[in-house]
Amino acid sequence: MLEGRVGRLIRPNPCQTPCLNKDGVAFTARLSKDLTHSARAVVPFDDVLVNEGNFYNPLTGKFTAPYRVLYLFSVTVISPPGHTVHCQVMKDDIEIGRVYEGETQANRHKSGSVTVVTVLDKDQEVYVMGYHVISVETIHGNLFKTFTGLLQMKYD
Repeated sequence: MLEGRVGRLIRPNPCQTPCLNKDGVAFTARLSKDLTHSARAVVPFDDVLVNEGNFYNPLTGKFTAPYRVLYLFSVTVISPPGHTVHCQVMKDDIEIGRVYEGETQANRHKSGSVTVVTVLDKDQEVYVMGYHVISVETIHGNLFKTFTGLLQMKYD
């Protein structure tokens, strides 16, 4: 009886995470330096850490879906002390998420994050862009700012 329980514990489960992303579609990119941007400007997360399948383009800041898929996207931003950041997660030209970070005190940093799940058809794009900017805003660069996407479920 004990051997049966141990066997169930160590037997591999065929439906764990590797199954979900067997087609190799995932990315994480971050900003390599501070970025000053304006409203409606795409934020190009240029320092790519992972880009399975090469569907994220760090030059344009856009992810292009290779096929109809359920995806999870996550964005985290932080601004320099005394500044704010307003960003949207866009699916083609439609907003699917919004992140705001605002710290008016000159000596503090705060971060803002948003995570969304959406179905993308082949060739649809997802990207991050500035919004609601009165003039220009600065997104603080380095490890704190990331844009991540991961295939969750592929449709036949």
